[in-house]
Amino acid sequence: MKLISFVAQRAVLLLAALAASAALAADPTTLVVGMYRPTLSLNQALNPDYTSTVTGSQVFASLLRFDAQGKPQPYLAKSWAWSADQRTLTLKLVENGLFHDGKPITSKDVKFSILTVKGLAGRVSKFNAITEVRTPDAYTVVVQLDRPAPSIVLAMSSPFLPILPEHVYGQGNIRMNPANTTGAVGSGPYKLAEFKAGQYVTLERFDKFFLGQPKLERIVFKAGSDLQTLVLGLERGEIDMIPYMYDWRLIKRLSTDKRFTMTSEGYGGIGPLNNLMFNLRHKPLDDVRVRKAIAYAIDRPFIAKALLGGVTTVAYSPLAPTTPFYTDQVETYPTDLKKAAALLDEAGLKAGADGIRIKLTMHYPPGNVDYHKNGAEYIRSQLRKVGIDVDVRASDFVSWLKATGSGDFDMTMVSLFNFGDPAFGVAPQYSSANIQPLPYANNANYRNPIVDDLLDAGSVEIDPQKRQRIYAQFQKIAMDDVPILPLTVLRYQTVMRKGLVDLPAGFWGTAAPFNDTRWAPDAAN
Repeated sequence: MKLISFVAQRAVLLLAALAASAALAADPTTLVVGMYRPTLSLNQALNPDYTSTVTGSQVFASLLRFDAQGKPQPYLAKSWAWSADQRTLTLKLVENGLFHDGKPITSKDVKFSILTVKGLAGRVSKFNAITEVRTPDAYTVVVQLDRPAPSIVLAMSSPFLPILPEHVYGQGNIRMNPANTTGAVGSGPYKLAEFKAGQYVTLERFDKFFLGQPKLERIVFKAGSDLQTLVLGLERGEIDMIPYMYDWRLIKRLSTDKRFTMTSEGYGGIGPLNNLMFNLRHKPLDDVRVRKAIAYAIDRPFIAKALLGGVTTVAYSPLAPTTPFYTDQVETYPTDLKKAAALLDEAGLKAGADGIRIKLTMHYPPGNVDYHKNGAEYIRSQLRKVGIDVDVRASDFVSWLKATGSGDFDMTMVSLFNFGDPAFGVAPQYSSANIQPLPYANNANYRNPIVDDLLDAGSVEIDPQKRQRIYAQFQKIAMDDVPILPLTVLRYQTVMRKGLVDLPAGFWGTAAPFNDTRWAPDAAN
């Protein structure tokens, strides 16, 4: 009887715990968002990872927003105008904007933010064309450029330019400022309530938000150890929404559950690709014949169809097919093991008695099992067929960032985003001006003066047709040199409980403010 009583007590406690954990997600005033990596920083200027851009866009307002067609819309800037020579941009700010600490947003804060973000972004900054920012009055900002920069307006939207209060972020090294995490102060629709490193971020409604009171009272961004754990939380009612869903098995499973809806809207502008990056500092990967041999040895259609369930397609270019200026008129590297072996022979890499020509390492980041872990294991098996012995190495995300930034790898699986314009998401990976010991820089150590000139020309060309020709030439050379081998297009989905409405449906999807997002009155909370 004591045993039965004990078991019953434990069952009651377990049910109570489950009910408590699900209570927050069942609250019609609250949205619980599952993230498969913890948020490292709320200041998205410091970290371009999806966790920071999604979470940070709720805390920090930007100057502009972009609609689903990629057209700029007012946000903190109520209007903007270009000079005739496209070298002066004048922005007029809203006059009722407040930071979360009650201080007014002024042109000086915008100037500070632009120059700070320009300095943080390194040698291939989205704001390098800016030579001066003037503030003729409290609500006017004049941005002076040394050359036309057609993508500069896009750079003033939520993923790239959080407007930071100078009185909070202007002292000392901004990278070390606690206001990037536990003390964040922005002007977005939600303000920071609690930052629990590695676990969750809780935001509360900012009632004095300049566009009106946000619809939800709070948003909780809850980190899970992996996507499977998050999906279990969604099915148990502990989580309401999971953005950037990529696991095709879980997507298919959830698609049959009538409690949930899903959408792929909002990821076209991001242009996500899964890639294999080579470190050209390390021999023999500095030899283009070796890189081409590896490309020919990998069956990318097999990865797309078998490993990823046919829910994605092969990536043939550094530019995603959903982004501007894409072309497929490039070297596509159809699978050819004989050609791969011949290229390795030509490079002087003869097979030994054991059939091995060279040994290489391959890293991959955590989280994306199908794209990264399973993809790495498959590539290892393919390269073994042509005499390349690959040591696949897993690591936590911070260790992976350090390894790629420092160049401590031979090859690595990596997801890269185009971010709406080649000047943003592509140029930093290929321009020799951005070879520096930072993650998401030119970590392949790729140098090609012709590519540098093309990327520079594309960043300042105003005529869309001329830009198309410039970037078509760039894509051809990049795929001939193949410092980075595009593998597949990442097909993201946002999965949510039914009844959640008015999510941002613009160019950046969930990397945009949730001020209008709400639960419908008939939502099954």
